[in-house]
Amino acid sequence: MKELPNDLKSHIRRVILKRAIPCAILLAACGALLFFLGERIFNMENVQMRILCYIVVMLIPFAVTGLPMKLIDRTYCGEVLDARVKRTVDNESYVKPTLEHMYFKNTVYLDIRLDNGKEITVKAYEGRDDDLNPYFYHKGDRVFHLYGSRYTIVLPPDTANAVRCPVCGIKNLKENGKCADCGHTLVTK
Repeated sequence: MKELPNDLKSHIRRVILKRAIPCAILLAACGALLFFLGERIFNMENVQMRILCYIVVMLIPFAVTGLPMKLIDRTYCGEVLDARVKRTVDNESYVKPTLEHMYFKNTVYLDIRLDNGKEITVKAYEGRDDDLNPYFYHKGDRVFHLYGSRYTIVLPPDTANAVRCPVCGIKNLKENGKCADCGHTLVTK
């Protein structure tokens, strides 16, 4: 894959900033709270326990914003070597599960050979059984994933006339060049 279009690069920057700015604000708030009230809140004789409590409080912003998970994501493009579907039963209720709230969930794992020759395994999709055909990915397909998006799209062959948007996942006509829903550039090669 050649270089990403500028609008996709700016989308990646916005995704990072949406997580980094709230994380920085929460870190500053937690730090100020510990600086001014830490002795009163964690009034303990054991210094090691107090330090451990400080560390836990300073990790809260990372857990709340999900920043570490976004930082390990990346943009990749490559060929599918294998596609596996794991089908499980899930529950949409946080309380006691009932039959009305149970559904089948598919998780699709792809083994991909990147353009640089490295092989990776990624979770390409996770959701309800009726949301997406889990057998959408085939051995030999070229796939593309944009940093920060939920979608791993199959790049269409030259003869195909439709492509999915890497940002919102909507199917578009290839000749449009831009997504009809979100307006981002479509990746075709």
